[in-house]
Amino acid sequence: MPQSMQVVRGLLAANPDYWPAKTNADGTTSSAYLRATVYEDRPRVRQKDGSYTDNPLGPVKTTVKFWGQAAELLHGMDFRQGDAVVATGRMGDPDAFISQKDGKAYARPVVIGDSMQIDSIVSQRIQLARERKRQDKEQAGAVADAGRTDPWTDQVDASRGEYVGDGVPRTFNGEPFEPLSGYPTPGAAPAPADPAAPDFLSAPSDFTTGNAR
Repeated sequence: MPQSMQVVRGLLAANPDYWPAKTNADGTTSSAYLRATVYEDRPRVRQKDGSYTDNPLGPVKTTVKFWGQAAELLHGMDFRQGDAVVATGRMGDPDAFISQKDGKAYARPVVIGDSMQIDSIVSQRIQLARERKRQDKEQAGAVADAGRTDPWTDQVDASRGEYVGDGVPRTFNGEPFEPLSGYPTPGAAPAPADPAAPDFLSAPSDFTTGNAR
């Protein structure tokens, strides 16, 4: 009875394993062999409130096996972990294994593959999602930079008599000054002596020698 074709669509769990063709010690020849593990998403589970969530069982791990020329061709395509692929073939005998988590025996579905190629639709969706994530990250960084203070203009140092917004009167060389302007307040202290005033010098100067007496 002919078997129906199986379609496996998902992401590669790891880089495919490949064994090249070889001649055995007894003179027989072993064909090239390639094995790929594909993660297939299970249908989402509907909750009581009507919303959907990921299946708690996680993805289905399906092993797809290729021999001969198909294995050699696929090895040359250099598939990598995380690639979105579509594989076709027929159902094979499941692979039995012992789980390292609970020590129980399980079986993994196996497909004897005929073809495998990149899923262009899913790959494009993944690429667009990565691009949106990158743009969102850059935009968030730009917003953070816009709100960052300028260390040369926004920071103040109280030790230099700069205004820090606490309402405490400041002095400049012993004279009160307006904190927002940074200059002494006019009329708040006696003005310094005018050099042109007649009594600026208390003693006459001898300008011929350049020494004041």
